[in-house]
Amino acid sequence: MYSFSDRVVIPVFVSLLTLSLLVGAIANGLAASVSDSSAPAAAENPRQQNRIDDDWTFFLGDPANAASPDFDDHGWRAVTLPHDWSIEGKMDPNAPMGGRGGF
Repeated sequence: MYSFSDRVVIPVFVSLLTLSLLVGAIANGLAASVSDSSAPAAAENPRQQNRIDDDWTFFLGDPANAASPDFDDHGWRAVTLPHDWSIEGKMDPNAPMGGRGGF
């Protein structure tokens, strides 16, 4: 047999649970309608993957105006990545990178 507190607590609990589920369903419906609007396709997958390993050139030196967008680097040597400027010279234990190539 249910006591007085059971007759009050259980209906209140069921009412709160029902209200919570109803509010959640409404919130999900609103979120779905907002996301179904004409959002750009990039929003679905904002990550972009760009390959930047190709078409690198190298020149050992510091030519004037190399930072200019219209700088002509056609005479530079094509290299593949990874590439390090220090391999262009002779092996030297006293090279700027260090004796054993450490960082």
